[in-house]
This record gives sequence, C-alpha cells and structure tokens, in this order.
Amino acid sequence: MVKLPRFTRNELIILVAIGVLTPLIDDRVEHFLVTFFANISGSLNVFDYTGGPLNSDLLIAWEQYGGVLACFLVRKPGAATLAMTINGFGQFFRDGFVGPHHLFYGFAGLGADVVFWAFQYKRYDAAASVLAGIAAQFFWVPFTYAYHVTYLYPLSFIGPDLVTRVIGGAVGNGLLGAGIGVAMLEAGRRAGLHLGSGELREMSSAPVISASLVGSRLKSFR
Repeated sequence: MVKLPRFTRNELIILVAIGVLTPLIDDRVEHFLVTFFANISGSLNVFDYTGGPLNSDLLIAWEQYGGVLACFLVRKPGAATLAMTINGFGQFFRDGFVGPHHLFYGFAGLGADVVFWAFQYKRYDAAASVLAGIAAQFFWVPFTYAYHVTYLYPLSFIGPDLVTRVIGGAVGNGLLGAGIGVAMLEAGRRAGLHLGSGELREMSSAPVISASLVGSRLKSFR
C-alpha cells in the first residue's frame, strides 16, 4: 500500500488560502471581463461567439489556474484536488447555492495533480504547466457539460467550445497559474520566507518558467 505524504500545517494554510481566495478573485475578474467585452461589442461581439448557458468560454476557461498554482507551491499528491475542492464549495456558497456541479470542482484539481504526478513532481516548466492546465480544464468538462446539458448542443457549438477550452486551459490555467506560482516563490525567497514545499532551485531538472517565458508563450497564442 502506497503511503502518501501528509501536508504540513504551512502547506494546508496555503491550499486553503488558494481555495478560498481564487473564487472571490475570479468573480471580480469575470465581472470586469463582462463589462469590458460589453463596451467593445461594437467591434467585437464576444457573446455571439459561444451562445447558450456558458455565455463565452473566454470568460471562464481560465478559472482552474488555482490547481496549477497549488501544485507549484505544494508539491505533493492531492494539493490541487484539495485546493480546487475548497474553491468549488466557495463558488457554490458565493452564488447562493446555485450551480451544485461546482461541488465536484475538485476534479479540475485532480487533472493538474495527475499531470505533475506523471512527471514525479520534478518538472515545473512551461510544457508541464500547459498540460496540467489543459488537464484541469478537461477533467472539469464532463461536469459542466452535464449540468448545462451542453452535450445536446450541435457539433458546431461543441467543436469551437472544446478548442477554446484547450487554449484557455493552456494559457489561462497553465501559464497563468505557473506564472503566479513562480512570482510568489521568488517574492518569498527574496523576503526570506519558505512558501509551501516549492523552491525555484528545484526546477533545475527542466527549463525554468520565467516572466519573459510566460510572456512569449502568451504572445504565441494571440
């Protein structure tokens, strides 16, 4: 029987903080994006791109970045699953007990956990982060498709929807989560603080993802 390493108190605090804060931050950002896209609707009507209950994947396809961030800071099995489970319950209570499928949001974190587990928690470069972000997105897709009955939509909807989720998962979840993780680890290092179980020097086995790398990768998706 495989015995999984336990989280330390410091790691639990970090995971709970990620789970509690990310849905609150996501809500603010999502409202900003709705207003922003509404203001530019004369030249770019984003809401016509993906109709139906999902509104637009451009507004929500990045919201699993907390899973990748959790894996960056706490490099142990189940870190992302725990953080995103808390995130899902936070969304459910934040929205007034609407959207019970969010109670299964931990599966998004499980997607990120599986990828970093496959790399034995030794790779934290851009490629691993992108794969983790996409996995987080698609481990969540069955639940949101079931809740919104999206599987009954025509392929003309589902096809673009899945493509958008791949891009959103790669950039919004993967590179954004990794970028925030690197920034927090670097800030903690400079302040003499030890955040979670992650350290920048542990990434020597793979190319280190830096701010410039994140920027260049983001540009490649535009």
